[in-house]
Amino acid sequence: MVKAEENAIDLKPFYERASEAEERLSRLEAVVARKDESSSGNANSSTVVKELKMKLENMEAEIRSEQQKGQSLTTENEKLKYQMLHLRRSLDEAESEITNLRKDRPNGPNQDASNGEAQHRPVNMA
Repeated sequence: MVKAEENAIDLKPFYERASEAEERLSRLEAVVARKDESSSGNANSSTVVKELKMKLENMEAEIRSEQQKGQSLTTENEKLKYQMLHLRRSLDEAESEITNLRKDRPNGPNQDASNGEAQHRPVNMA
């Protein structure tokens, strides 16, 4: 029995160092776990930031596209206004010419001799 007590006394410093090492290990594990949690939080926030940046880029591309559409519509609108201006001028000239022709022929084939008004007849567009 003396031999067992001597071995226990000889091993006591080893047991003490082993338990100290286990305590330090558990503290280190706790620190690592906290860092993992905070880094996963950082990873989550970096993921959110990346998603927001991607959404921002998509929105900026959509804005550029809409601006280009708006510019092309503005250009088309200006062309149509120009065409309308010339069509109005042509119409005014044609109406003026018709009025002049009616003045030249007061008793033409399309006028009623009794009241001097023009009779309406369909116009053939072919």
